[in-house]
Amino acid sequence: MAASSKSPGESLFNNPAFSNVKIKLHYNGSVHEYHAHTMILASGSRFFLNAFTGQFKEASENVIELHDDVPEHFEIVLKFLYTHRYDKDAIVKLADNNQDKRVLTPIGVHVIADKYDIELLSECMADDVGAILPTYTQWSTYKAVIQGFYGGCSRARSPVGTIIARTLIEHSTNFVGVAECKDLMQQFPCFGADIALEMHGRSKYFSICGTSHKLLG
Repeated sequence: MAASSKSPGESLFNNPAFSNVKIKLHYNGSVHEYHAHTMILASGSRFFLNAFTGQFKEASENVIELHDDVPEHFEIVLKFLYTHRYDKDAIVKLADNNQDKRVLTPIGVHVIADKYDIELLSECMADDVGAILPTYTQWSTYKAVIQGFYGGCSRARSPVGTIIARTLIEHSTNFVGVAECKDLMQQFPCFGADIALEMHGRSKYFSICGTSHKLLG
């Protein structure tokens, strides 16, 4: 019999073999089900570790109900817990040759990784976003990235948040006079915090959102 090209972890992904928990993901009126394994989920996600070991119903039931995650994005996150590999090919496939989707798709996946506290995946995605975000020159793309990321991110100084702030600062001359940027900093406090933290320690003037700032050395 030919050996499988899949790793053991990948072979167990959504496989009923040894599965002891079922994930039901509710999204836009549909339910997506996945066979899962508590040990694998808990070993890579603090959210699932707390759910299975704390005073939550998931600790005593074999079904976990999740809501509002884009299924295609969630599946990439779930598969990462089994393979420990960032599937860039899946990201590119979902983007479907759309340039904006190529950066917005990993942003959407990162929001889910952050929600379930999967730190290693967040770091992998920061590398991907950091490589492609500086290639964009249109404010509309940066605005969509900021809204997509900070609309679902609840903390400042995350790996991807740092990349967004750094890239925006380094491309600041392209966005002088963009009043929407200041509005976004007010709308998303974590975005404002990331900008402030990234600015700290720099010793020159930058023009961000139409305002010149003297940065502390």
